[in-house]
Amino acid sequence: MDRRNQRTWLWQQPSRSTFQQLPRSPQQISLRRQRTKTFKAAKETILLVEDEPVVRELVREILQTYNYSIIEAGSGVEALRVWDQHDGKIDLLLTDIHHA
Repeated sequence: MDRRNQRTWLWQQPSRSTFQQLPRSPQQISLRRQRTKTFKAAKETILLVEDEPVVRELVREILQTYNYSIIEAGSGVEALRVWDQHDGKIDLLLTDIHHA
């Protein structure tokens, strides 16, 4: 994680670098929502699995600015239960992987 010009950037190393700019405040999220109001409503449903509540909330808010329907789970066990409950209505699973 690196901070430049009041923005937060994330990247993955060493095999591939993936950069994603994240908003730093609720005001920036609000501004992005205003800018994305012209987008057509997304029909996709994303199952967001993240054990850190702050990270999960931030990712949910970002995805909702693009009109995705978000289903949240705080653990793998909860994600499996949610997956079964939604019976094929989830288009994408978004989670992190911990390397040991």
